[in-house]
Amino acid sequence: MPVLRPISPFDRVPTEVLNNIFLFTTERNENQYVHHYAEFIMPLTISHTCTRWRSIALSDGFLWTNLDITDFSEIAIYRTHAWLSRSKNRPLSILMDFRDDEWDWDGKDRHHFTGRHMRVFLELLLPHVERWKSFRIYTDTWEPIHTFLSFTNELAMVPSSLQTLALLRCNAYFATEGETFQPDDLKEPIPLFGGRPVQHLREVSLVGVHVDWVESPIRNLRKLEFKYHAYDVMPSLQEFMDILSSCPNLENLAILGWGPQLSKDDFTENYVDFPDDKRLSGSPFVLKNLLTFHFGFTNVQYGLKLLSLFRLPSIKRLDLEDVSTIADPLGHGDASPILDWLSSADDKADADDDSVSSASSSPGVPVKSRRCTLPLMNVERLGLSGLSSSEPIFFRFLRAFQSLKKISLSNADPNLLLALAPQNPPQPVQPGSEGTEKTLEDSCGMLRRTLVSLATVRSRVAPCPNLVDIASRRIEGSQLSALVAKRAQADSGVQPVQKVHIEPTPPLDDDEDREELDDDDEEVDTSFDDSFSSAGISEADIQAIEECGAMVLITPGAIDDD
Repeated sequence: MPVLRPISPFDRVPTEVLNNIFLFTTERNENQYVHHYAEFIMPLTISHTCTRWRSIALSDGFLWTNLDITDFSEIAIYRTHAWLSRSKNRPLSILMDFRDDEWDWDGKDRHHFTGRHMRVFLELLLPHVERWKSFRIYTDTWEPIHTFLSFTNELAMVPSSLQTLALLRCNAYFATEGETFQPDDLKEPIPLFGGRPVQHLREVSLVGVHVDWVESPIRNLRKLEFKYHAYDVMPSLQEFMDILSSCPNLENLAILGWGPQLSKDDFTENYVDFPDDKRLSGSPFVLKNLLTFHFGFTNVQYGLKLLSLFRLPSIKRLDLEDVSTIADPLGHGDASPILDWLSSADDKADADDDSVSSASSSPGVPVKSRRCTLPLMNVERLGLSGLSSSEPIFFRFLRAFQSLKKISLSNADPNLLLALAPQNPPQPVQPGSEGTEKTLEDSCGMLRRTLVSLATVRSRVAPCPNLVDIASRRIEGSQLSALVAKRAQADSGVQPVQKVHIEPTPPLDDDEDREELDDDDEEVDTSFDDSFSSAGISEADIQAIEECGAMVLITPGAIDDD
């Protein structure tokens, strides 16, 4: 006689609801550099739980559309076959991540993943090219990337559904000054997808990966990233301008390391002036819809020159980074010329105004420097990483951000933290202090006017008066708590900090670790743990911050959170 199994609560859940739950478990953040194996393998776990769950899992192709390939093995090849088959005709999000933490970067040992291995997987994936929605490749070496570019250059059809393309060669050292692209025999640029238009492509991220800048279909994008390239493979100024002009709706732009090639004379002198190029008139880079700009420099003079060419009237988020610390993590260049030029931003300046600033306080930046026309007073989110300068220059720079609500700080110079603290404004003149007799009514009226005037002065003197949210990475907790306390004082002239996000990341040894920061938004309990000590935070620091009325969140990926 058959044994009847009791009905479980899950048996009563409608199939449609279960299916949505299953889909939720496989969702992932496409912008994070690190993906978790559990997310990818979840469809397999679901399909092996019970007969009903397996039936639901196999009937819905959407559950199998996230294809992660992280090793070269028979199991990986079989799994790729299975996911491609079970996803039916659904759009595919493909991630190929073959970075190896243990690989010797000096190149003496051949990497375990080569162009030949990439070819095997591409032969499986290319028949489904019309289903590609997102394609990301992360490698340590150039050969697999070169194989991908070569194979897709000869496609009979283009990936018409592709929306996001990210190609990452994880070796940021090539972005350091004086380095050239290697291997030299594979340096010749290849156009993306044979130069044929990809209609729905909206996001392109090229990290250490160069292409044929003229022929590639880099147009109509909303997000574009150039990161950690060798200078000798970057586009010319005119080619770079043509790329940006082909993306009128660009909202997010990142340039880390090098942008377009400028003539050597253009950035060997510490002054801002437009390039001597007769084909360019006015400001070459006017991006009216750009909201987010991430700019990292390895050469201060070059960075200053390039920044002067941008007009970003709609900018809301700005990230600045000293990329030169990649070569020497313990050393920092002087970002003063760039910060000083940015501090010349005028809240009355027009985005198309090319007037010349009257003065500059930075050595080497003469008075003929063009005034910054980036509308920093409209920026609501600011990120600063690895910047070094003096407290006065940091203070003048920060004072331009009157609308700033959140700041993200990584490897912050102590002078930056001091500059973020409110400064003491001029003291008010006391009634009758000049020897004249005042009536009580006169004194009260003067006092009221003085208090209003003092509040106005404080708000103008204080840096970032509307800042309420701070995210930090590798900053001493004692310095952070002192900053929060100063901004919480009743007469500070600024809003008190409401949230402090602390990223529990150990000190980074190299740029590879920098790329592998988890961008997970999950917030965890703030109870003290030994793992947080490496981030410079202690129970006492947390308590001091909370006593100022701010909420402390130990948040993985706090700096990179979008």
